[in-house]
Amino acid sequence: MFDLKKIIAGAISGFAAAFLTDLHAWSKSTPDGKPNASFDFGLAFKRYIGGAVSGATAAFGMSGVF
Repeated sequence: MFDLKKIIAGAISGFAAAFLTDLHAWSKSTPDGKPNASFDFGLAFKRYIGGAVSGATAAFGMSGVF
């Protein structure tokens, strides 16, 4: 049986990892450290969803192990 709490935690951690990676890239997009207005938020949102899905999938696969 699968553990819904682990799957939700995996989705949240995958989303957070993608968000923090994009946040770091956004802050480093200009030499002076100010955020660049040309940042592609549509692509970032797709990454966030992908991170959440991959985190949930990994947690689903691990639910039988732990």
